[in-house]
Amino acid sequence: CCLKEWHIDLGGSTNLICPTCKQQYVGDVAEELARLHLSQTRSKNVDLYEHAHVKLLEECWALDQLGHVVFGLGKYDESLELFKASLSHKIFVLGGERVNVANSFEDIGSVYRMRGQYELALEYKKKALKIRIRFLGPNHSDTMTSYNNIGLVLQNMGKNSDSMPYFKVAIASYEQECPNGSTSMACTLNNLAGSLRCQGDFVEAETLYRRSLAMRIRILGTEHPAVAESLNNLALVMMDIGNLEQAKELSSQCMTLVKKLFDDHQPVYLNYLGNYGMVLLATGTNEEECRDLIMRALEGLRENKFPDTHVWNQKFRKLLGDGHQLSPNDSTDGFCHPKQNFSRAGKVPRTLSLSYKGMLGLVSNIECIKA
Repeated sequence: CCLKEWHIDLGGSTNLICPTCKQQYVGDVAEELARLHLSQTRSKNVDLYEHAHVKLLEECWALDQLGHVVFGLGKYDESLELFKASLSHKIFVLGGERVNVANSFEDIGSVYRMRGQYELALEYKKKALKIRIRFLGPNHSDTMTSYNNIGLVLQNMGKNSDSMPYFKVAIASYEQECPNGSTSMACTLNNLAGSLRCQGDFVEAETLYRRSLAMRIRILGTEHPAVAESLNNLALVMMDIGNLEQAKELSSQCMTLVKKLFDDHQPVYLNYLGNYGMVLLATGTNEEECRDLIMRALEGLRENKFPDTHVWNQKFRKLLGDGHQLSPNDSTDGFCHPKQNFSRAGKVPRTLSLSYKGMLGLVSNIECIKA
C-alpha cells in the first residue's frame, strides 16, 4: 500500500494492485479500495452508457470484487449480500444460464460453506457446475474448479467417499493439461488428501500433502497462504501417524507464517491457532496453555458469527470436552471419522478428552478460487 492515496486519486481502484510495486493490496487497504470502486460505479450517470444494462454489469464487477475482499476478511454476512445483489443483476441482464451467473452461484456456495450451511453450499455449487459443463465444456479449468469445490463441500459434510470422485476427475484433467503441476492441481491434491485422511489412510494422505506442499512452494514461494495451509494439514497427519515432534515443528512453521499473512481476528488465522493448540496438546505440552489457544480460536470464530454447526467450531468444542459447556443441540454432523483402528496414531495423551479421537480426521482444506 505504498502509494495507496495516489492510486485512489488516479481512479485506479478497479485494480487492487499497486501501480508501482505491483503487489496486490490486501486486508483493510483492499477493502477500502473495493468500497471506493463500488461507490464510484454506483454514482456514475446512466446517461454515460449506451445501454443501461452495461452500467448494471459494471456494478456487478464491483460488487463481486468487494464481495471477494470482505469474504477473505471473514465478513461472510456482507459478502453474501454482495454476491446475491450481483447475481440478481446478472440474471436480470443476461438470464439464468450464463457463465457469469455460474460464477455468482460458485461465490454464494462458498459463503454458505464457510457458514456451515452445507446443503445450501452444495446446491449452489452444483448449479455452477451444470452451467459450466454446458457452456465451457467438461475439461475447462473453471469446470474443474467446480468439481474440486463440490468435493470439498461433501468432505465437510462427512461424505468422504462421495467427495473423492470429484477430486479425482479434477486431478486427472489438471495432470493432462499441466503435467508439471499448477496451483489448482496442488489445491485439489491437498483436498483429496483430506478425504483420505478422514478415512484413516494416513500414509497416502501424507504423500499427497507433501506433493501439494512442494508444488505450492515451487510455484508460489514460501510465504503464501496456500503454503501455510499445506503445513497445517501435513502437521495434522503427522500427529495422526504418531510423529509428534515433526507435527509440532510443521505446526510451528505454519503459525510463524500465518502471523505474517493474517490479522489475529481473521477466521483462517483462528483455525490455524486452534489446530496449533491441538498439536501441542498431543505432544504433551502444558494442557492449560493448549486449551487456552483452542478456546481463543473458538471464541474468535464465534465473534466472527461462525455458527456452532461449522466444522471448525465443532472441532474445537469437541476438543475442549468437559471443560467447555456444550449446548443440548450439539451435533457431530460434518466430522470426518477414520474407519481404521486408532492405535496407528500412536501416543494419544490422556490429557485429551475422549472426543479427541473423533478429531483426528478433521481437516482445514480450501477451495480452488479463480484469481
